[in-house]
Amino acid sequence: MRQPPSFWSLAKRSFPFWFGGIWLFCGAPFLILGLYIGVDTIRQQARFEREGQVAEGMVLTKRISRSNASQGRQSTSYWATYRFSAPDGRVVKSEAQVSVALWDRLVEREPVRVTYLPDRPESNRIEGKGADWMLPGIFTMLGFFFAGAGGLIFFKGVRGIVRELRLQDEGTRVEATVVEVGPANISFNGVPQWRILYSYQDHRGRTHGGGSNVMAPEEAQAWKTGDKGIARFDTRAPKKSIWVGKA
Repeated sequence: MRQPPSFWSLAKRSFPFWFGGIWLFCGAPFLILGLYIGVDTIRQQARFEREGQVAEGMVLTKRISRSNASQGRQSTSYWATYRFSAPDGRVVKSEAQVSVALWDRLVEREPVRVTYLPDRPESNRIEGKGADWMLPGIFTMLGFFFAGAGGLIFFKGVRGIVRELRLQDEGTRVEATVVEVGPANISFNGVPQWRILYSYQDHRGRTHGGGSNVMAPEEAQAWKTGDKGIARFDTRAPKKSIWVGKA
């Protein structure tokens, strides 16, 4: 008597389960971090508007930073270093990335207005510099892409595994004919996986096609085109079936 498969034994052969799970696992921290930084930026912006104090500072230096981005494109960023005196007499020195328009307006050794938080002068903004949404935006977009796509693929894999377990217990048993045996273009632990394609007739006599889970080459190659095996299908959705193989 063939032992019915468990959830884990099916999951080990499920490409959507592993591929989607990895993307979800990698993308979730980016999404969480991006949302956290975004919320913190909103709160800090509200504090600047509510509590921000203005001091006259001085532009110390200006610089342009260039780096090679992907596909040979050059990325240019503009920076300004400035200082101002905090209420307790400390001199606070900061550097900020600014827009090219603001960079052109700033003059070294000339005064500039700086807005800062009274209890934390290190949190400050040079005049004309708003909240920095680049970092939370990048992290959130990466997180949404990888976690979103990974989540959809992962839960599709889970749904397929649950459906297969249900059909193992409730599916209608039917004779299936092997149509094709060949590589599945998937490898697990460096071993290329194979798949069996088959056809069967449902309870109304209609012919449907199906595909097995991926399996080791030697397991799949035990079957040849035209061989008869066992499949189980859902009478409520006859196009959905699973390959059982031998009884």
